[in-house]
Amino acid sequence: GNWLYVLEFLTIVSVVTNMLIMFFSSKQLRALLPLSDVQVLLVVVVIEHLLFVLKAVIAMAVPDTPRWVQRARIRKELREQGTSEEQQRKKNKEALDALKAQPSENVGDDGGLTA
Repeated sequence: GNWLYVLEFLTIVSVVTNMLIMFFSSKQLRALLPLSDVQVLLVVVVIEHLLFVLKAVIAMAVPDTPRWVQRARIRKELREQGTSEEQQRKKNKEALDALKAQPSENVGDDGGLTA
């Protein structure tokens, strides 16, 4: 529902925030990469985008609904469908039995109506 959008937004904000913290406060990054500030910022932006791509790949790979829930829903639908068909057959049989039980006074031997 709506919480999914909130959580998606929070993941994006957290990645951006963490990358900015890494850019502004990481002395180790500057020690590992003897680059200018602009070049370090570009590295941070590239890492950020790679994390977004990884997040998208994981989101596509993991189904929204677990397989066992999908199977349970299908079983429930089939059970309900079978029950409704069975109930309909029972109603049809009762209606047919009621028609058979009615006296056929106005029907002649040949099946036609008599006056």
